[in-house]
Amino acid sequence: LQSKLRESMASFSSRRYLFLLLEVLFITFLYVSAFLPETEGLAGDNVVEVNRSQREFDYFALSLQWPGTYCRGTRHCCSKNACCRGSNSPTQFTI
Repeated sequence: LQSKLRESMASFSSRRYLFLLLEVLFITFLYVSAFLPETEGLAGDNVVEVNRSQREFDYFALSLQWPGTYCRGTRHCCSKNACCRGSNSPTQFTI
């Protein structure tokens, strides 16, 4: 009975040691991978790296600030004011 108990404790101890070793290796892998540079993903993916200190431009906030009556005050059409109507109007959304 004692030999069986020792064998069981040794087996438990070795499993515990193995689990601890795997846990340390996993945490080390996560820590090291955090400092690796990002690379392109699968073929066809376009990955753009963004500077963390720079915020992404918010078009929604700009459109809320852009007055809907802006074009009423202008009589001419040009690419800078995007107030064209009719055949010479822009084909895509512009600000």
